Amino acid sequence: MADTKTNRNDIDSYLYINHKMMTLCPDVTAIMDIPVPTADLPAPAGHNRVTRLPKPGARTLFSCSLVGPFMQQPLSQRGQKRQQAILEAATETFLQNGYEGTTLNMIIARAGGSRRSLYDYFGDKQGLFSAVIRYHTDKLVEDVRAIDVTGMPAREGLTVLARNFVFALLEPVNLELYRLLITQAPAFPELARSAYLAGPALLLNELEKYLDHLQRQGQLPASLPTPHTARQFLGMVKAEFQLCALLSPERMPPDSAIDAHIGDCVALLLDNR
Repeated sequence: MADTKTNRNDIDSYLYINHKMMTLCPDVTAIMDIPVPTADLPAPAGHNRVTRLPKPGARTLFSCSLVGPFMQQPLSQRGQKRQQAILEAATETFLQNGYEGTTLNMIIARAGGSRRSLYDYFGDKQGLFSAVIRYHTDKLVEDVRAIDVTGMPAREGLTVLARNFVFALLEPVNLELYRLLITQAPAFPELARSAYLAGPALLLNELEKYLDHLQRQGQLPASLPTPHTARQFLGMVKAEFQLCALLSPERMPPDSAIDAHIGDCVALLLDNR
């Protein structure tokens, strides 16, 4: 059976679950500009997946803003391992074959298990692709946040943040997923926008907060506009490294040169005020 084949009750189920998602997850409507219906919808006949939707405020493996229609309540350890295996298999398959060249059968063959479990966890191929992008976006953000810098001197804290940021961008899987997401952005504009909000925009906001913290500590001038400064600083430390790694990897400088560049950027911010 083709992945796109469906029936009337499947469509009713999809619409019903998306209605519930918009009610339970308001960030979906904020990111996708979807109005929330005011009247509740009846569950379609035979529908039995509603109980798998998260309760308001429940923690799930993936953010409400990116996953497909079949959201999950907190999973058992076995369920989490199963989702992890599917995500890893899907990542490898999408990167190897591209979005259009990937089928769910390829992913199932790599991950093992059944088509039913994949549908239960992610809904369809688009939902799985969205989950892969969000999973790696979240991991990139976690890598940048790995060390609490609030107790460090400004020079040390900015160096740690900048280094984590640059080397997370240069991770091979992040480079290839960035390349894939750029090619698919016209087909999935909501996903691209959501990935930006959950990744670069979030990191920019985190840096702004850290610069505000440094101002309160007297380590940066209070008159310095932190949103503008954060944008300038991330642009400086990122330089052309990401593009070079994507387009001409043989010209990439060694890590020691990248570290020296980051040190110069921190010095420009702190010593030329």
